[in-house]
Amino acid sequence: MDKPTDPMIGRTIGKYHILSVLGGGGMGTVYRARQSDSTLHTAREVAVKVINIDLADSEQFMMRFKREAEAIATLEHPHIITIFDYGQEGELTYIVMALKLGGNLGNIIKGERPGLHETGRLITQIASALDYAHSKGIIHRDLKPANILLDNEKNCFLTDFGIARRLGESRLTA
Repeated sequence: MDKPTDPMIGRTIGKYHILSVLGGGGMGTVYRARQSDSTLHTAREVAVKVINIDLADSEQFMMRFKREAEAIATLEHPHIITIFDYGQEGELTYIVMALKLGGNLGNIIKGERPGLHETGRLITQIASALDYAHSKGIIHRDLKPANILLDNEKNCFLTDFGIARRLGESRLTA
């Protein structure tokens, strides 16, 4: 899926060496990367989402991004993607999360649909993650199949809280 012309391939951002493109959307591009860090005994692969430069130019967006990254990084639930790090390097703003290689729920829905038992299992995982986030005062606000990643065992992981909001917080406008 990588575009040979993607200037990020082979580049290092912080502790993360970009290996390939995983996907992208309105907020940015997600890359597969290898983390090299002296505190880790082995290098691990992670997903690094690099925010579109146009968005990162907005001071209001950057304040919201930082606040949301900090809030979401505190969510520890088996079906919410783990956030390891976030930051800025030069003109690049990024967020680092666990790498899940099973695609997303949208891919499953487009292909062979899961049976009733499997559907119930997936819904239970998603509902559990949402309930936990809500109990911590965080509303996702962009729940859709593409924002539910899967691991190789087809377990769900809620991701892309990019437009999340804390309960009771007023809405930010651009």
